Amino acid sequence: MHFHLPKPMHGWREFAGEVGIIVLGIVIALSLEALVAGWENERVANHARSDIREELTSNSNGLRKMIASQHQALRRLAILRTFLLSVSAGRQGRLPTGFSIPSEFESMDTSAWDSAVATQALSHMPSMQVHALAQAYSGSRELNDFEQLAVKQSVEMSSIATTPGELSAEDAKLGSRQVSIAMA
Repeated sequence: MHFHLPKPMHGWREFAGEVGIIVLGIVIALSLEALVAGWENERVANHARSDIREELTSNSNGLRKMIASQHQALRRLAILRTFLLSVSAGRQGRLPTGFSIPSEFESMDTSAWDSAVATQALSHMPSMQVHALAQAYSGSRELNDFEQLAVKQSVEMSSIATTPGELSAEDAKLGSRQVSIAMA
């Protein structure tokens, strides 16, 4: 086995050169690490952006269906309110055979946003974009809250008797009030 002993340095110039090479190596390593981290952050942000775009598209399609259903529900509620008002006034009204009120509610999904928040992917997106997405998801949460109220109202209205003989004038007034609230 053969050992090589380090040569003694001959002057400050040689020492500064050795230190400079070490510092340059560290700077290059740190720069490469920052570059790789930047690429990874961009990849995470792009993935989150793609998931959010897909989720918002799905939410938008669900919202269109729900709006169409609600237009039909409003027309049916108007028929029910007319029926209930006639019963409360002492007249005999009739509902169409097989009368029902459609109640299609669709929750707005927020899992992609929640995931982007949890993974801190939003911190790698432009602030204007994050602000716009935050507003969209705020609206989604408000729609989900509204949906819960609408479902509750729908359940309460399902208890209204719609057969004239089974419905008292007082019950018809209360039912008419429930229908007006649901229409609002």
